[in-house]
Amino acid sequence: MKKIFIILFMLLFLSSCDSNDGWSSDVKRNFLDACVYEASKNLSMTIASSYCECSLVEAQKIYSQDSFAKEESKIVMGSPSEKFIDDMANIAIKCSNF
Repeated sequence: MKKIFIILFMLLFLSSCDSNDGWSSDVKRNFLDACVYEASKNLSMTIASSYCECSLVEAQKIYSQDSFAKEESKIVMGSPSEKFIDDMANIAIKCSNF
């Protein structure tokens, strides 16, 4: 459950851009910075970094930057999609096994 909270928390810090052909370096950096900040509260910095890099790669496989930002907005509004919650939970599980 802590990992799901970490993922949800880091999503709040992800800003969106107009890039349609991938995630911008600023958005990736924001994702990683927010994730590592939260994850390092419970993990070593090395493990937190590995976990967050894995999470970013996996999220990029499933979501374009634009679609991820839309899901992030739904979280802020209190109504994330079931698919997004499931995807993030699966990413947390996959990335916790590095």
